[in-house]
Amino acid sequence: MKKLRNHLLLCCLFFCMTLGISMSVSAAKVYVPDRAVKFGNLICYCLGVDGGGPLYSYDPASRSTQLILDERCHQLTASGSYLYFRVDSYHGSDASSRYIYRIKPDGTKAKRLASGTDPVVIGKYIYYIALTKTPLYGTYVDGEILGVYRMKLNGTGKKLIYASTELKHLYRYGNKKLAFTENNEVYFSMTTAGRKVTYFDPSSVSANTNNMVEGHDLEGRGFSKICYNAKGIYYTFDKHDDTLFRYSKGVEKRITAFDGMVIRKVIDLDQYLVVIAEYLWQTPDHTSVPFARMYLMKRNGRKRVTLTEVADISGGW
Repeated sequence: MKKLRNHLLLCCLFFCMTLGISMSVSAAKVYVPDRAVKFGNLICYCLGVDGGGPLYSYDPASRSTQLILDERCHQLTASGSYLYFRVDSYHGSDASSRYIYRIKPDGTKAKRLASGTDPVVIGKYIYYIALTKTPLYGTYVDGEILGVYRMKLNGTGKKLIYASTELKHLYRYGNKKLAFTENNEVYFSMTTAGRKVTYFDPSSVSANTNNMVEGHDLEGRGFSKICYNAKGIYYTFDKHDDTLFRYSKGVEKRITAFDGMVIRKVIDLDQYLVVIAEYLWQTPDHTSVPFARMYLMKRNGRKRVTLTEVADISGGW
């Protein structure tokens, strides 16, 4: 096994050298826009079938919920006075059209900024994976991937910084860099100018408390049962799919259990945790239908509330 691992590393190094890409195994904090984000005192969230759902805000103090935008929203980021996110429109069974939006948390000043996905906000710019649009039966659907683009927060000044038709996901890497994956699932980092493209091993994030995943589990790729926060504390459900554990300085503590459910995702939002769990509902004719439920609770597992629930998630959420 050790020889095989060394052989794979050498192959990866040769691949990177062939492309003129430097190699490093160090990893900084990685942040991935997800289905929930903290905005001031509000918790903004979305959950739906096939990649997105209506965008809501929840006020823990008043226990009130407000609809922000009734679209298929995903990949939330809060910056300044706006929420930035992706909106999916579906045409037929599989033709999609994805756009980058921004909106105030009270639902005002909604604006479509660009055709693309994976919005990442760093400073005064939004970085995203740009897509072309193709006409189809009187509308437009996603076409080719162009690469990583940069634009101002109002959607103007669009500029290509890294050309690639193989891009899959884009993240913020530290405070001033970007990270991305391509179809081969290899992770790279680069500057916000699209330079100094560097390979890194994402497994080092979960192995070193100095290298943390902020508020996200990298969508199941290597971190499906681990969620780090900025203090080196992490949450996991690898022992039991229905029980959440907290680890701090090597000490394990059981937080809470979700009886009859399977935990799928944990998102760390400062003093709160958002947990998405699945369960099977039995219909009168004894058919099992998968449901997903999103919870909000304190870090200690108390004051749990249900934010939303999605029925029949057999197609994914």
